[in-house]
Amino acid sequence: MSCASSHASPLPPTRWSGDLIQVVAETARLVLRELADADLEAIQVYASDPAVVEFLPWGPNTEDDTRRFLSAVIAARAARPRRQWDLAIVLRREPRLVGGCRLHITDEIAGEADLGYALARGYWGQGLASEAARALVEFAFTRLGARRVWAICEPANPASARVLEKAGLRRERFLRAHRFMKGRWRDSYLYACHHVAR
Repeated sequence: MSCASSHASPLPPTRWSGDLIQVVAETARLVLRELADADLEAIQVYASDPAVVEFLPWGPNTEDDTRRFLSAVIAARAARPRRQWDLAIVLRREPRLVGGCRLHITDEIAGEADLGYALARGYWGQGLASEAARALVEFAFTRLGARRVWAICEPANPASARVLEKAGLRRERFLRAHRFMKGRWRDSYLYACHHVAR
């Protein structure tokens, strides 16, 4: 099964590159770019919101939590080969940081990566998370040479399931009591899509 195209800006191909890429992808409404220390305040707006992080393994963040996150992200960029892309979701028209997304290489040999996203509550319901996720999938396949992109979401979070489906991922399995998070065991759906070579 192939994933839907994101219409992200074309970039020269590379595989598991350690190069610093300031702008990773652009879509009709979004720019996905590297995070910087100056993004602390904008990240904290959504990272401290209990509604945003309800189904995420982290948060709500204190400012110190977010500062440590940024430090870890910047340090991870120096890894060779690079395995983590934690990016800002920025509106093209303003520009304003309205969320974050990530693509992490989970199995370099198998060519697998997992994706995630968080969007400030004021920007929900506009298709922005799906647009960012599609761009990440295309980045994984065309820039990193990945074969499979996967993600998990809770059955109690149908909005996230819709984001993944609109990004071209399909539900593969149900994982009962998959992870212990915020004081209780959580079920998950596993979603994935596969690159079809042409």
